[in-house]
Amino acid sequence: MIGVENLFIEKNGMLNVSTASQTEPDKSMDEKEWKDYLAKVDSVLDAYKQIAVEDGKENLERADKEREENRSMWLDDISKLMQMGQTFTAEKLNSESIQERQQEQELLTNNKNEYFVLGDGSSIVYNGVCFMCNEQDNSICLGDMSDPSRVITIPLSGGGTLKVNRGNIGDLGRAIGMFSPEDIGNILRAIEQDRKVQETKMEIEDNKDKEVTKQVDELNDDVDNSDKDKLRGTK
Repeated sequence: MIGVENLFIEKNGMLNVSTASQTEPDKSMDEKEWKDYLAKVDSVLDAYKQIAVEDGKENLERADKEREENRSMWLDDISKLMQMGQTFTAEKLNSESIQERQQEQELLTNNKNEYFVLGDGSSIVYNGVCFMCNEQDNSICLGDMSDPSRVITIPLSGGGTLKVNRGNIGDLGRAIGMFSPEDIGNILRAIEQDRKVQETKMEIEDNKDKEVTKQVDELNDDVDNSDKDKLRGTK
């Protein structure tokens, strides 16, 4: 690149030279002058090529940098929008959940259990099955309520709840005609969900028992092996 400025001074005249004149010696120049002239032309052309390449690289680097900056800004904006959307959705779901729980609680508390009218105030007998009325918690109960862990509590569509001991599911089946279609659906779903929960608990307990049994067997094997080693030592 040394001397490029001097070469550019003569570029206009050089670029106006015809192709024929660049390939055929100028008669006003001797051979050395002609070669020097061609060398200057080549130097100018090389300089232009180098400048074009460097400008191209700079343009590409500038475009890549701008694209990266725009991409970063775009990703940041998208991330903020997603966070806003997630926050809004979470708050909306939480608000709806709170409202649903409040409405359900109001329904259970304020709406008197509609099945009370089928009995005498203390009990309801339907198809040979006896339900006890509990106006304090707005429920009708079937079976022993002394152990809450064995009781399935089912919200009723008109208000209040049905409480059933798992041991009385068969009795509930005989009296199922007492309930409205909506409550029958609630009862069947609750029983099925409870069945799955109890099966899961039993599996967990079985796995615990198996693990305990395995540990005991391993401990017994270690004791037996130790006794055998002792007997070998006495011999």
